[in-house]
Amino acid sequence: MRDARTESLRPNPRDRVRSRRESFWSIIETRQSSLTIVPLLLLAGVFCFLFLNRGALYYDEGIYAQVAKETVAGDHWITLHWNGQPWFHKPPLYFWITALLFKVFGPSEGLARALSALAGVGGVTLSYLIAKHLYDRTA
Repeated sequence: MRDARTESLRPNPRDRVRSRRESFWSIIETRQSSLTIVPLLLLAGVFCFLFLNRGALYYDEGIYAQVAKETVAGDHWITLHWNGQPWFHKPPLYFWITALLFKVFGPSEGLARALSALAGVGGVTLSYLIAKHLYDRTA
């Protein structure tokens, strides 16, 4: 038979997970964290988005842009194509999002690079939040 006193003294593992989750999200809500992360995001955004339309596309960027353009032009959203041939070299999510950007705004070099730049800013943000969580101070 279980004793109610000893049962209440045992820590519930779910409480520990819940408190970790709550403490992680409380990092974002603190004022000091927001004062640090805003300039960091601005700086990352400037470096990632400033030169999107300058210079020619690199070889792989050109291929990825062409795959997205052919997705929009041919309406082949499931099977990706490059130079009219099925192309299964990469996972399709990146190309689908780029194709949606091309469909809404029209194809351009800046839009071909925009998703990569946004992922770069997201990577900086995620790195900051992980460091903040691990070291429990301003990173």
